[in-house]
Amino acid sequence: MAMKGPDNLISELGNWNSAMIYAISEIAKPLAMTTVYRDIAKHGYSSFIEDITSYGIPRDKLRLDGFKWLVTELLKVIENSKSFLKIKGTKDEIEKYEKKLIQIEKLIELPILYKITTDRNGNKKVRLFEDKFNAVLDIVLKIRTDIKTPLNKNDLIFINREEFDPQEYKRQMIEDATLRG
Repeated sequence: MAMKGPDNLISELGNWNSAMIYAISEIAKPLAMTTVYRDIAKHGYSSFIEDITSYGIPRDKLRLDGFKWLVTELLKVIENSKSFLKIKGTKDEIEKYEKKLIQIEKLIELPILYKITTDRNGNKKVRLFEDKFNAVLDIVLKIRTDIKTPLNKNDLIFINREEFDPQEYKRQMIEDATLRG
């Protein structure tokens, strides 16, 4: 039980808090970034405001880059969480998604989902093959949704138990004793 107060600071910085900090920075933050990269992969921009102000970068290039970052962040989430998956079957499930994402990562480097052309000025342009690109994007977005289940089963997204507050427990015990006489 952690003691509170300036003299007991070290006990407040125990494993639980370190684990929480790790989970936030190495799992939750990259998972949240996948929302931004999903929007870029789908629309070319992360928001409507960016879309209407247009920065002059061709939309297909932005979408391809967003797609690459989406895959990278999902792989990061998986890598950072695998050693914390203690519930039976969840590590195997995550590794199945990891294998698919690694295959897709390799696919991105091949000119199957897009074509790069060079204009008269020597500028390279990306042209997505919409049907193929969107089909693979849909697979990645399904993986993005599905990886949340094993993460959540292992309390890496939401904690499925009530946190124990010793001060509240003590207050409740005193209150109960007082009311009973």
